Amino acid sequence: MSNKHVIVVFFIGIALLLGAFWAGLKVTKQDVSAGGSANEAKQNVPVEQSSKAAPKPAPPQLTEQAGSADGRYIVVVRQYATAEAASQFMNEFRRDPQHRSAYTQPPNAQNPFYRVNIGPYTTREQAEQTMNDLAAQGMKGVMVEPWTQK
Repeated sequence: MSNKHVIVVFFIGIALLLGAFWAGLKVTKQDVSAGGSANEAKQNVPVEQSSKAAPKPAPPQLTEQAGSADGRYIVVVRQYATAEAASQFMNEFRRDPQHRSAYTQPPNAQNPFYRVNIGPYTTREQAEQTMNDLAAQGMKGVMVEPWTQK
C-alpha cells in the first residue's frame, strides 16, 4: 500500500468517525428535547420512576392551585418522554372501565412530557377521590390539576 492510500484511508476513517459522532449527538439532543434520556425512551419507563427525571412536584394536598375557569379538574396519572410509551400505558389503563376517560396530552410550553390524564371532573373533590383510589392501588406521582381546554 502506498502512502497516498494510507492517507486516503485515514481521512475516510476520520470522516466516518465524525459522522457517527454527529449522528449520536443529534439522537441524544432529540431525546433530551423530548424530556428524557435515551434509556428512558428505550425502556418505556415512566418519567417519575426514572433516575434522571425532573424534580417531583409537591404532593397535591400541599399545593394550592387556582381552579380552572370553568371549575373542572383532571387527574395526571403518569408522564412519559415518548408518545409511544404514553399511548401504550393509556391503552392498558383504559381497559379498566373506571378509566375510560383517560387520554394522552402532548407536550406544551409548561410541560415537556407526554401526560396520561383522566377527566375532566366537575369538582376538585371528585378528582381527588380518583387520585386517592389510584394511590390506594399503588400508583405513585398521581396529582390533580385544573383542566384547561386547548
